[in-house]
Amino acid sequence: MADNPFWPVFGLPLAEWQAALGALKPVLDQIDNRLLEVRVLKGGSLLVKTGEVLGGLNGRGHRLWLRKGEGGWEVAEVTGWSS
Repeated sequence: MADNPFWPVFGLPLAEWQAALGALKPVLDQIDNRLLEVRVLKGGSLLVKTGEVLGGLNGRGHRLWLRKGEGGWEVAEVTGWSS
């Protein structure tokens, strides 16, 4: 881990990942907080997917888009997902 500053998310240094997680605190009581996936998108924003997968075509949770602004990371949008 010490050899890779982008662990655990490729394209995002660990310190930035920790700062982004801090931006989730205000919405934790509104979302399913079981982390499923994180993607670094073009432009450096993050897509965080939470919830549960109950089978190949069954699951539910939330998608959160995080952006880094002048004041740090912020949750730009929260949507629900289900399949």
